[in-house]
Amino acid sequence: MYGNLYKILNNMLEGCQVISFDYRYLYVNKALAKQSRKLKSELIGRTMMEVYPGIEETELFTRLRRSMMKRVYQSFENEFIFPNGEVGWFELRIEPVDDGVLILSFENTNRKKAEDKIIEYNARLRESKLRQKEIMHELRIEKKNVEESQAKVEAMFMSAGDGVIAVDSKGVVHPGFGAARGRSGDPWRA
Repeated sequence: MYGNLYKILNNMLEGCQVISFDYRYLYVNKALAKQSRKLKSELIGRTMMEVYPGIEETELFTRLRRSMMKRVYQSFENEFIFPNGEVGWFELRIEPVDDGVLILSFENTNRKKAEDKIIEYNARLRESKLRQKEIMHELRIEKKNVEESQAKVEAMFMSAGDGVIAVDSKGVVHPGFGAARGRSGDPWRA
């Protein structure tokens, strides 16, 4: 029976560890060894503080201590920074047991990274939409300016004295020339 139970625990997808009252690793399965980036032999019999110096200053350890002392179940997501600086995200369930606490863990670092990318892409999309609105506003203003200029030019055409319009080499419109200035074909010559 116990051999079967050991085989089941050792082959679970979740990491499984039993931590003693003095924070020593009593049991770890294969998944936990993989999650911890350590060999089982580097964990068993050693304290968490020996394996991960400074861990006692983390929120994880505070929660672990609470479960250990008050004998309460806890479930939470935890960011863990490994000694090499790598960041891992884990769903943790801590359950009091006779020998200390049982911790079940599931690594969700890839999901967390994907969520972070989605958040980043959504922020960029919002920024892009905001910029698009700004551009549309600028285009509306420009369109209004063009329409106002067009209306002014049309008004000039309507008020041209003899209906003849001249445009100089710089593109400036001069209404009312032509007949008044002579019929040479050049509006600038009399």
